[in-house]
Amino acid sequence: MQIAEKASVAGRVVKYQGVGAAVHRLTLEVPASIAAPDPGQFYMLRPFDEPLPFLPRAFSVSRSRLADTTLHLDFLIKVYGSGTEWLCDRREGDRVRVTGPLGHGWTLDSTPRRVFLVAGGIGLAPFPATIDALRERSSTVELHLLYGARRADELVGLDDSSYEGVTLEFATEDGSRDHRGYVTDVLAERIASGACGPDDLVLACGPNAMLGAVAKHTLPANIPTQVAMEEAMACGFGVCNGCAVRVLDSAGEFGIYERVCIDGPVFDAMRVDWPALAAIHG
Repeated sequence: MQIAEKASVAGRVVKYQGVGAAVHRLTLEVPASIAAPDPGQFYMLRPFDEPLPFLPRAFSVSRSRLADTTLHLDFLIKVYGSGTEWLCDRREGDRVRVTGPLGHGWTLDSTPRRVFLVAGGIGLAPFPATIDALRERSSTVELHLLYGARRADELVGLDDSSYEGVTLEFATEDGSRDHRGYVTDVLAERIASGACGPDDLVLACGPNAMLGAVAKHTLPANIPTQVAMEEAMACGFGVCNGCAVRVLDSAGEFGIYERVCIDGPVFDAMRVDWPALAAIHG
């Protein structure tokens, strides 16, 4: 995969949309000279000319598209703290510092018969662009989205046209929509029934505990699995080392660390030291 050269520019808000449960879709316009991101890459966003919030926040790109002399970038953002609150208070014409595209996205070189996209909460964010890229590579691939959240009103962002023709299955922890429990329960059922197997591909994005549960089900079944890791980042390009995760070394042993911002955010699930990650995040 060719990694696009990153840039740091002033982005302009061209569209703002609340999509429910403290989640907002923000469309930023940047110069078309900026390289378009690969599915699964991310950008760092922060104020352009304000001192606070001081540190940028990392966000996956939901979709990118050329519009005349500009590139439009869509982000799905949930309010968690001061940084995300500041971003979600932006309106048309406001400026945001945009740095990217950053990191390594999904590896989509294979031609699986089915792809299962597993999303937890705001982990849905990178999948519209991912679906578009998969369809460009194959007109026959079956696409399944397994989407989980705590409650039905937190299943947001599905108004995107990319989901047309995708088989959708939902899980809510309180049972307010479809399966009562975790989205990984639905994945486990598909594996047990043979509906998801070694000829397929699983792409997962969400909390790290969910990603570990995905790997727990897919790896023993020899199902190729890629996970988009979540870690706090202060820089986004490998300087602060705050987003390191423990992975397999070249000899197949655990014991080295790679940075989610430049070596990820997408990793082969087989390479991640899931027990070490669970000891940190629970």
